[in-house]
Amino acid sequence: MLAAISVRVHNSLHFRLIRTPRNMSAARAYRLFVGNLPWTVSRKELVEYFTKFGKLRSAAVVFDKQAGMSRGFGFVEFTNRDGYTAAVSHENHILENSKLVLSQSSGGKKPEGPAAEEQRNMP
Repeated sequence: MLAAISVRVHNSLHFRLIRTPRNMSAARAYRLFVGNLPWTVSRKELVEYFTKFGKLRSAAVVFDKQAGMSRGFGFVEFTNRDGYTAAVSHENHILENSKLVLSQSSGGKKPEGPAAEEQRNMP
C-alpha cells in the first residue's frame, strides 16, 4: 500500500506516493517460509499449490547458485490475511509426496522454529 504526501510547488499542489515502513512490514506479515520442498518443485508448482488458499503476491524457490539445484525451501507471500490464514490453518501440506513445513517468514532474517531446524538438519 502507498501513502500520499502533498508538496506545494509554485502555488500548485502535487502529490507524491511513497511506500511507508508500516505498509512494508504489513505485507511481510503474510509471507510464509515453505520447507521440505522436493528438489523437483519449481516456482510454478509452488504458485499452483498455494493459490488454492488465496491470491499470491510472490512465490520463490531458493536455488543453490553453484549446483543450480533447489535448496529444498522457498517463500510464498499472500496479498491478504485470508489467504495466509487459510494456508496456515490447513493441517497437512503435501506436494509431490512430501509433507511441507510452513512457518512465518522472518522478513530477511534467518528463519527460526521447527521449519528452520528441519532445514538446517537436511543433508
